[in-house]
Amino acid sequence: MQNRRLLAVGALMCSLLPLQSAHAQSFSNAIQQASQCALNYTANTASKTAVALIQGACNDLYNHVGLSASQSRQDYDNCLLQHLSGAQSDSAAVQIQTSCANLYSPL
Repeated sequence: MQNRRLLAVGALMCSLLPLQSAHAQSFSNAIQQASQCALNYTANTASKTAVALIQGACNDLYNHVGLSASQSRQDYDNCLLQHLSGAQSDSAAVQIQTSCANLYSPL
């Protein structure tokens, strides 16, 4: 009887492994996509503020951890990516962030 229970529990655990692996793989793909996004948009960007905002936008778009994926949030993140790439100063990055927020209120 004890052996049957162990076999049943073992079979159940084995059946759940593909679900966990698929979730882990999906999370890994999201991290890779967000990383590739950051690499694509931070080239030639000297502003540390711009780099941080670009990384945040890439994470928002590809990871969706704890964030709503609303259309206005996506538009805001895409605005940041479109205009921050190549920013040379923090003051320019802040102005771009403000403009994107005014156009596409992210909250």
